[in-house]
Amino acid sequence: MNFNFFGDVFFPPACVACGDSIPGGIICDACKNSIDGFDTLFCGICAARLPDQKKICHTDAPFLLGAAAAYDGNALRALIHALKFQGIAAAAEPLAALLVRYVARIHLSLDGFTVTPLPLSPQRARARGFNQSALIARPFAAAAGLPFEERLLARVQHRKPQSDTEDIFERRENIKGCFAPAPGAAIAGKKIVLMDDVTTSGTTFTEAARVLRRAGAKKIIALAAAKA
Repeated sequence: MNFNFFGDVFFPPACVACGDSIPGGIICDACKNSIDGFDTLFCGICAARLPDQKKICHTDAPFLLGAAAAYDGNALRALIHALKFQGIAAAAEPLAALLVRYVARIHLSLDGFTVTPLPLSPQRARARGFNQSALIARPFAAAAGLPFEERLLARVQHRKPQSDTEDIFERRENIKGCFAPAPGAAIAGKKIVLMDDVTTSGTTFTEAARVLRRAGAKKIIALAAAKA
């Protein structure tokens, strides 16, 4: 017997969404199965659905947007909150698995792509203890059989969280100039999966994608576990 055994007996693991005791993991099967996933990509500018995975509205969009499910679902929101605000790193695994299922469901080919997470500022990374996007991106890349490069982008400006901004105009100003190619990063000619936990207005993905494009990235697909 060990400490984990006694912990599981007296403080059994509970689902982060419904609170029911579960024999292991972070979310129960019922809550996991309640997440109603999307079945298309989206325009990176206006978020219109793209059933054929082609730009049909804003052809100058620097990326295609993918999101596994809507953020307003209780189970998915609980997973993201557990990871991002409660420091429960184990919540990243089911979010990565959700994205793997989404990519398979929409038949999205990622051959030749490299996976990289959106970076945090050093200040926020120290405060949080980890980059939640990287914790999702790494197992996703492993499951998809894709290379993972954590430091293609660098966060060079520390600003307030995007969730604390008032509207899309403030979001654009708040994120402007925050990203730069990481020192020594080989970006030119790469096809990149840019990953984050949740996207709302898309301004963060847009700023990051423009930096990668200017550095010579060939194609960018931005993937988020949830879309608000």
